[in-house]
Amino acid sequence: MLACVCSFAIPDTRAQSATNESVEPPPQSSMKTSGDVDSEKLDADDSGASAVRALGNRDPQRRQIAAETLARIANNRHRRLVQGYRLQERDARVRLALDWALYRLGKPESLFAVVRALDTTQREQAIEYLSRLDDPTTLVALLKSPKRLVKTGVLEAIGHVGDERTLRELEPLVASTDLEVAASAQLAVTEIEARMSGRNTAIETPSRPRQVNRPANQPAPIDRLVDPTDPR
Repeated sequence: MLACVCSFAIPDTRAQSATNESVEPPPQSSMKTSGDVDSEKLDADDSGASAVRALGNRDPQRRQIAAETLARIANNRHRRLVQGYRLQERDARVRLALDWALYRLGKPESLFAVVRALDTTQREQAIEYLSRLDDPTTLVALLKSPKRLVKTGVLEAIGHVGDERTLRELEPLVASTDLEVAASAQLAVTEIEARMSGRNTAIETPSRPRQVNRPANQPAPIDRLVDPTDPR
């Protein structure tokens, strides 16, 4: 559970979801065998309809691919149906992929679920998604968390998407008394500086997509969104 009050602006990648938005239940007859889904066809379908159908596949890996495809397409007309699948999903990795998809489909509070996953066995998957955020300032705000695993995970993502402004925010963390946080911050600085100068980093890190195209009709960020699970 994320312990800090995350009162920062989270970019809404589509339209802000309504407070009492209804959830569309997934089709009862949607379950398919693993051979019925072709990941290349999912990417080829720009509307996302094929990916939505694949959310009912019996294979969790296929469902995860489908959710990530919907996040990439960011067609928010599928949001209610994706919410329905999220409510019934039992696989942790698929749930996290659906949370990321919902964030990209215009439900900004779903980003908190991705952040909380940094402190779980889905840590690497969460870092992968955070590394695709369009605006690194969102990640910088997450560094206020007192949890070490959250901080170091966010720092790893910042290394992939940070810019010159981000470097200034990392200076205090490089001097942190927490050696693990300080090392993660220094690595992020090294990666950002290397990327800005066009050099390859000396330390090998997992390759992740660094940017996702921002939807053309993206509205302004939502101010002071507070994590509803925060006890404070």
